[in-house]
Amino acid sequence: MVAVLTSPNPALLTSLKKGAHAVVAYLAEAEQGDQSLIKQRLAELGFMPTEEVHVVAKSFGNRVAVRIGNTIFALRGHEAAMIHVHPIL
Repeated sequence: MVAVLTSPNPALLTSLKKGAHAVVAYLAEAEQGDQSLIKQRLAELGFMPTEEVHVVAKSFGNRVAVRIGNTIFALRGHEAAMIHVHPIL
C-alpha cells in the first residue's frame, strides 16, 4: 500500500476539477427521506471512507463522472454534493 498526502480539510466532490484524485472522507448526513436513499445507494456503490476516487469528467450542473477502482460512475450534482473528500495533494 502506498501512502498518499491528503488535505486536512474535507471538500465536496463537486468542487474538484477534472483529473483530480481524492479519498472519500464521509457521506453527508441525510436531511430528507430521499437523501437517505441516495446515501445508501452511494455506500453500496463503494463511496466509503478511505476509498480513492478519480474525477474523470465534469459537466454543467455539478454533474461528475468518477472512477472508483475499475468502475466509472456518473453522479448528478445533488448526489456528488453528499460526498466529502480529502483531495490528494
